[in-house]
Amino acid sequence: MRFWLLLSFCFYAGTLLAQPDHAKYLSLQEGLSSRQVIDVAHDKNGFIWVATEMGLNRFASNSFKQYYKAEKADGSSVNSNEINTLLYDDDHLYIGTRANGLNVYDLKTNRFSYHLHNPKDRNSIATNDITDIIKARNGKLWLATYHQGVQRFDPVTQTFERFNKSQLAALSENSVWTLAEDKSGLLYIGHVNGGVSILNPDTREVRLIRNTNAQSFIPDNEVKALFCDSKNNIWIGTRKGLAVYHPLTKTIQQVALAAHASNGAEPFVFSIKEIDGTIWIGAASSQLFVLQPTYNALGELAMPAAIKLFSLKSGNDASIQNIDRDQFGNTWLAIYSGGLAFIGHIKPFFLR
Repeated sequence: MRFWLLLSFCFYAGTLLAQPDHAKYLSLQEGLSSRQVIDVAHDKNGFIWVATEMGLNRFASNSFKQYYKAEKADGSSVNSNEINTLLYDDDHLYIGTRANGLNVYDLKTNRFSYHLHNPKDRNSIATNDITDIIKARNGKLWLATYHQGVQRFDPVTQTFERFNKSQLAALSENSVWTLAEDKSGLLYIGHVNGGVSILNPDTREVRLIRNTNAQSFIPDNEVKALFCDSKNNIWIGTRKGLAVYHPLTKTIQQVALAAHASNGAEPFVFSIKEIDGTIWIGAASSQLFVLQPTYNALGELAMPAAIKLFSLKSGNDASIQNIDRDQFGNTWLAIYSGGLAFIGHIKPFFLR
C-alpha cells in the first residue's frame, strides 16, 4: 500500500514541479464529501485524513473514502458529520467534533470509540464541542473546547482533566479556538475573544497576552492560530493580523502582512506552519503568505522579513484553515469553501 501511495504522490508532484506556483485542487468531483474543509492530517501509512462539515474523508491512491455519522454509535463510523480537528498519533486518529465529543479511530482494528460529556463523571470530557487537539511533550493530549476551556486527555487511562475558569480563574475565558505548546511545556491557549492565556500546567500559573493600549500587544483578541517554531517562538494568528511572542524575553512583535495582501489589509490568519525554514501563513480570501525569517542571537525574529503572497484560486470566501506536510514532503491545505489543495515537492520560494 505504501508503495502505491508513494507512486500516486510522486505523480502529483511531477505535474507540479513544472508549475511551482500552482496547487492541485481536490473537491466534490474527485469524491471529497464537502468543500467546507476544516483540517487535514496524515498517518504513517500515507493516508490523508480530511475533516469537513459533512463527514470524515480518507484520501489514498487518487480516491476518497467517506466516513459519515452512523445511525448507531456502534464503532463502525464517526458519531458526527461536523468535524473540527484531527490529530494522528500512534496508530490512532483523534477526531474532534463540533457537538459530539471526541472520536478515536484505531487504525489497527478499524474501530471507532467515543468520548462524550457525562455530567455524573468528573473524569469525562467537560463539553462535547472540540476545536483543536495537540500532543503534549509528556504524551498526553490537550483538547481545546468552545465552551469549557481546555481538557487534558490521558490515552492510557482514558480520562480527562479539566482546565477552565472554574479551576483557574486567571484564564482569560473558557472559549478556545487553538492550542500550542513550547519547548518548556508551557501551554498557549488562543481564545475566541480573550487573546492568549499562557498556562504552566505544573504550577497552574497563568499569564495573559491581550490586545491593549500598551506598547507591546497582539493585533486582536480573537486568536485562531498558534504555532511554536524551531526557535521556540510562538506565532499568533488573529482576526486582524499576525504577531510573534518570544518566551525568553517575553516580548511581542507584530508582523505586517498588509503590504503583500490582496486587499491591502491585515488578514484574518487561520493557520501557521513551518516548512523547510519558512513560515507558511494561511489566511482569509484564499491567501497563503510565505515568510523567510531571520533570527538574532536570542532566536528572536529580525524584521523586516521577506514575504511572498501565494494566491490560491478559491475565491474571496475561502480561507486556509490548516496546513499539513506528509512524510513524502508534500504539503496539504485545508480550505474552507475551497476543498483540499495539494502542493508537491515545491521549489523554495526564496532563493539565496
